[in-house]
Amino acid sequence: MTAVLHSVPFNTAVQAAGRVLVMILGLVSVALTSRYLGQEAYGDLTTIVVYVSFFAALADLGLSSIAVREMSGAPHRIDAILGNVLTLRMLLGIGAVVLAIGGIAFSPYPAAVKVGVAIAALSIPFGNVWLTFASVFPARLEMLPVAAVEVGSRAVALVLTVATIVLGGGFYLLVGATVAWSVTGALFMALLARRVARVRLLGDVSHWRELMREALPLGAATVLQAIYLRIDTILLSLLRGSSDVGVYGVACKVFELTLALPAFFAISLFPVLSRIATQDRAQLPSMLQRAFDVLLIAALPVTAGGVLVAPGIASLVGGPDFAEAGRPLALLLLGTVFAFENTLLSSALVALRRQQELPWLGLAGVTVNVLLNLLVIPRFGAAGAAATTTVSAIVMFLVLLSRVGRGSDFAPSLRIAAKAAIAAGLMLLALWPLASAHPLLLVALGAAAYAFALYLLGGMSREQLMLTSS
Repeated sequence: MTAVLHSVPFNTAVQAAGRVLVMILGLVSVALTSRYLGQEAYGDLTTIVVYVSFFAALADLGLSSIAVREMSGAPHRIDAILGNVLTLRMLLGIGAVVLAIGGIAFSPYPAAVKVGVAIAALSIPFGNVWLTFASVFPARLEMLPVAAVEVGSRAVALVLTVATIVLGGGFYLLVGATVAWSVTGALFMALLARRVARVRLLGDVSHWRELMREALPLGAATVLQAIYLRIDTILLSLLRGSSDVGVYGVACKVFELTLALPAFFAISLFPVLSRIATQDRAQLPSMLQRAFDVLLIAALPVTAGGVLVAPGIASLVGGPDFAEAGRPLALLLLGTVFAFENTLLSSALVALRRQQELPWLGLAGVTVNVLLNLLVIPRFGAAGAAATTTVSAIVMFLVLLSRVGRGSDFAPSLRIAAKAAIAAGLMLLALWPLASAHPLLLVALGAAAYAFALYLLGGMSREQLMLTSS
C-alpha cells in the first residue's frame, strides 16, 4: 500500500509540472488571441468553445472515470475494457457532432458563431479517442505519458495559432486550432497506449450495456457539471452580448488554469480511493482528510492573493482592452477553496460507487446557478456571473460533504485549515504595501511568504504532502 500511495504525489507532481507548461502555453495563446481579435470577436470564440464543451461532456458520458475504475480493479481485463470503451466513445463522439451542429443551426447566434461551432465540433470524436487511450495510464498509476501528450498537443495548437495570426488567417483558422489540438493528442496517445495495451475496436454488446449502466449516472452528472460551470457564458452571450463574454472569457481562462491542480490530483488519487473504498473502507476517512488538507493548503493562497493580483493578471493576459476582467476574476478566485474540494468530494462519491447521486446533485446545482445568473447578469454582467459561480461552489461543497460523510464517516478536521488560513492572511498583509508591483512578482513573493509562514506554523508536513501515512 505504501508504494501505491507514494505514486500519488509523484503522479500529481508530474501532472503539475505538465500543467505549468500547458498553463504557460495556454496563457500565451489567450494573450495572442484576445489581442488579435478584440473583445467582441474573442467573445464569439469563447461562446463557440463553451457551446461545444457541452456536447463534449455529453459524448464522454462518464465513461472516462468508469474505464479507469474498471481497469484499476481488473488489470487483466484492460484490453477488453479499452476496446469496448473506444468503440462506444467513437460512436458517441460522432453523435455529439451531429447534435452540436444541428442545435446551433436553429439558434439566434450570428453566422460567425454557427460556422465556428461546425468547425470546433469536429474536435469532439478526436477528444474522445484521446481520453479513452489516456484512461489506460491512470489505471496503471502512470501519468507521465498523459502529461507529455497534453503538453505536446498544446504546443502544436499554439504554433498553429501563432502562424494564423502572423499570416492573417482570420477567425475560422483560429477555431481550427482547437481541432488540431484534439487530433494531435489522439494520435500521440494512441501510439503510447499501444505499448501497454492491445488497441482494437470491440463490439461486445453485453459489455456495452454493463459499461453504460455504470456510466450513465456519472455521465448525467458530467453533463450537468459542464452546464453548471459554463452556462453563465451562454447566458451572458444571450443577455449582454459578445463583449461581456470576451471579458468574462479571459477571467474564466485564468480561473480554469488554477483548477488544473485539483483535477489532476483527483485523477491520480482516484484509483487509490477506489481500492481503499473496496478493500479497506476503514482507512478511507484518513485518506480523504490528508487529501482535503493538501487541497486546502494549495487553494487558500490563491483565494487570498486573488484579491490583490487579479486586476494585474487580467491586464497581463488579455491586454489593456480586457482590464475590466480583473473584477470577475477576483470574484471567481474567492471560490477556489470550494472548487478544489468539490473535485475531491465528487471523486470520493464515485469511488464509493454512489455515482447515482451525482446527477441529482448536479441538477440542484444547475438550478441554483441558472436562477441566480438570470437575476444578476442583466444588471451586473460578467461580475454577476462570477459571483454566482462562487456562491454555487459553496452550496455544492456543503451538499457534497454531507453525501460523502454519510457514505464514509468522513468529517473533515479544520486544524490544518486554520493554520493555512493564518499563513494566507500573513501573506496578504506582507504583499499589501507592494500592491502596485508587477503581478508576476507578487505571485512569486506571495508563494514564498505563504510557504514560509505555513512552515513556521507547522501546517506543512511530509505526511500531508506525500500521502504515505497509513
